Amino acid sequence: MAKYFITTFIIVLTIHFSTIAQKPVTKQIANGIEAIDSMVVEALSKDVGIIPAPTFNPSFGAGIAILPMIVYKNPKMDSTTNPSTIQGLGFLNFKGSYITGIKSTIYTNRNAFWIDGYAGYLNMKMKNLKSSGVENPQNLYFSGFSSNITVLRKIFNNFYGGLLFNSNYLNESSEQNKDEDYHWYNSIGLKVSYDSRNDIFFPSSGFFINMNYQNLINSHMSPYGFDKFNFNLSNYISLNGTDNMILAYKLHTQLGWGSLPLHEKASPGGSSVLKGYITGNYIDNSIMTLQAEYRWMFAQRWGVVGFVGYGWLFDQVHNFHQGMELPSYGFGVRHKLFKQFKINLSFDVSFGRDNTNFQIGLNESF
Repeated sequence: MAKYFITTFIIVLTIHFSTIAQKPVTKQIANGIEAIDSMVVEALSKDVGIIPAPTFNPSFGAGIAILPMIVYKNPKMDSTTNPSTIQGLGFLNFKGSYITGIKSTIYTNRNAFWIDGYAGYLNMKMKNLKSSGVENPQNLYFSGFSSNITVLRKIFNNFYGGLLFNSNYLNESSEQNKDEDYHWYNSIGLKVSYDSRNDIFFPSSGFFINMNYQNLINSHMSPYGFDKFNFNLSNYISLNGTDNMILAYKLHTQLGWGSLPLHEKASPGGSSVLKGYITGNYIDNSIMTLQAEYRWMFAQRWGVVGFVGYGWLFDQVHNFHQGMELPSYGFGVRHKLFKQFKINLSFDVSFGRDNTNFQIGLNESF
């Protein structure tokens, strides 16, 4: 069954798998086919969303983004098991920059293991307005392969612990520091998480806390060396006792020491860090942000949000006072994409330090 939702900007295609009618055959074959078909529908039943959307921001320019997403859950698993997802990413702008990749989140039965992975290729040019304390607009260039994986084991209740590994083969340069060579950046780290959210896609209560430490594996193939610490805390509060009126807030911190390559530096870009900014506009070794969001689903499948935030971008801890203020505010519209899962299609208008951004995506930013 296909259902189409059309606006001026977006075409969303939602497909629900169903049993295919079959021609009369012998009873034994028919029973066998029906059993196999039932098993596929029940065990691999999934919602699929494909979103082609025009995009524009001052860093990347105008282009088209395609965001396919599959959400699935094996009903044979315990009811407390979180749904797993597979999400693709395709972006192409009119200046020749592009990103392609695939991200997957897998939960095993009773969430005993939680696995996140990503692999992709990028060739990007973006405008940088501030880097390492110097305000000097210039273009940044990135190209190459990027990947990461995190494997967490449930320790007890809502606590998880495990390892993370990043492997990138990139060429990154700026107008002031042109480098035509590709370098390997392999880093390993430890991660601890606490997750008491009542829903992983649209929570109305609970906490979600992540903390990790990451170190670049020293290699003669890389001219860099760094240590990096990240901390994220999100909390969700129902304002009317239901899941249709929620106050959510998030604290994000990254502290970096040593010589960080451009792709490892802190940036307010990305709505999960601070809305109103684009990755690459402002970068430095460290950042602290706080944002709050009011979410109201005023109809069964429609809602609105309003948000405000503040960030502080700086070099290292001892230079904390020499940072830059990053204000943020805006509003958005939500449409519930799937009937079974609380996944929203989002369209946000956000205002940052120097520009206005339009963001289209799947799911909430945090």
